[in-house]
Formats: sequence, structure tokens, C-alpha cells
Amino acid sequence: MSKRRRKGKHRPKRSDQSSALPSTSWLDDDGLHVLSPGASPSPEMLEEMTKVYQEKIRSSPLWDQIVEQVGEEEAERMLQPCRVELR
Repeated sequence: MSKRRRKGKHRPKRSDQSSALPSTSWLDDDGLHVLSPGASPSPEMLEEMTKVYQEKIRSSPLWDQIVEQVGEEEAERMLQPCRVELR
């Protein structure tokens, strides 16, 4: 096998490395913020991400504590502002 073939097989191309753009995230007073390259998500995608986010909250141990303290109806009302938004 030639050197060129071995070299190309095991090393990623430079263009692959330079095309990867970094993303940044931080937590602020109004929630988690993420900046990443790419197309903006559609409204349907944002709604689906919101559903997944709220479901993860419902399946957490914290959710059980909230329901115990304020009741199921109030806990659901408190969960509604927890949404994925595009700004």
C-alpha cells in the first residue's frame, strides 16, 4: 500500500477541521442561551423542542417535589413559561 493511501485513510482532511464552527452557550437570568451556526429552526421544530424540554422537567425528581408542594394543576401552570424560543 502506498504512503499516500495510508496517510489519507487515517487523517481527516484539513477542510473538515476548518469548516467546523464553534457554538457557545451560557446561563443568564432569563434562561439558557445558545449561539450556534446553521439555519434557524422552524416554528414546528421550536414547538417540538419545547415539548421535549417540558417532558424532561416532568420526568425529573424536582417535578415530584413541585407537585407535592403546589399540586399538579399549579405545577403545570408553572411549567408553561418554560419554552424554547428563538431570539
